[in-house]
Amino acid sequence: MKTKTALIFFLFSLSLFSQTRGIVKDGAGNPIPYVSITVEDEKDGTSSEEDGRFSITIDATKNLIFSAVGFETKIIRAAEAKNVVLQKKEIELNEVIISSAKKQKQKEIGSFGRGGIRYYSQQTTAKYFAYSDEAKNYPFLKEIIIYTSSKIENAKVNLRLLNVNPDGSPGEDILEDNHIVEVKKGSKNTTVNMEKNNIEIPSNGFFVVVEHLKINENKFHKKGAQYKDITGNKKRMDVETFEPFFGFLPSDENTCWYFEGKWTQRELHKIQNPKSYSNLLMRKYNDKYLEIAMSITITN
Repeated sequence: MKTKTALIFFLFSLSLFSQTRGIVKDGAGNPIPYVSITVEDEKDGTSSEEDGRFSITIDATKNLIFSAVGFETKIIRAAEAKNVVLQKKEIELNEVIISSAKKQKQKEIGSFGRGGIRYYSQQTTAKYFAYSDEAKNYPFLKEIIIYTSSKIENAKVNLRLLNVNPDGSPGEDILEDNHIVEVKKGSKNTTVNMEKNNIEIPSNGFFVVVEHLKINENKFHKKGAQYKDITGNKKRMDVETFEPFFGFLPSDENTCWYFEGKWTQRELHKIQNPKSYSNLLMRKYNDKYLEIAMSITITN
């Protein structure tokens, strides 16, 4: 009897987890590409493809959060997410001045060294850039530099600029559309020119977001990748990742937020046995905050 009950429970649980396939469109019926789709209160998620289609294996009773630049965020039960319609929203530019820059002088804010980067992540990350004395003299955003590492050519990420909420968290989008950036293969600085946007730095600062896209174009497959297990023995396994990765550095300041259905900050990074020889290169990250390797160039 117990075996039969357990089997029924297993089959019931299995039936809840299925692959949800759907498409995201706007009010006019046009597909919306690169929509961020996250599971409510969880870290799992995916992205819509260029044609607006998506798939995710999930408990059908869970809620999915659909978020895209220029559209109202929508929460819908997975079982009902076959045809998702997002409504356009008005972008308020009252805190962002758009005008013309002279482009005579420039200054880099948040410069970083490439050689010291040892930590990588694919997490959608927002980094805060405060308004400073430099911004008074160089008030326009010229370019954004991010340290990226990709195993494929032309991996895509979505770049977003966000205002700051009263509590210091990431707020509403500044840009009206997605800013898709192609990342070259290898580990290097990826520079994104922002001059055409003519954005003046807001008086309370702003966030730069690199949004990781889980799309087919970004998939990397490697068969028989070698790794060491917990005992130190060499083993092989097939690997599938969504490229690219972003470099992080240790920091005394907690400037970054991470999107997991909602924006949150992390505690100090901890490393087990930081004084051990095996952690020689990582010990500088212990008891530090993780800060994405990102800088901005501002101009007048």
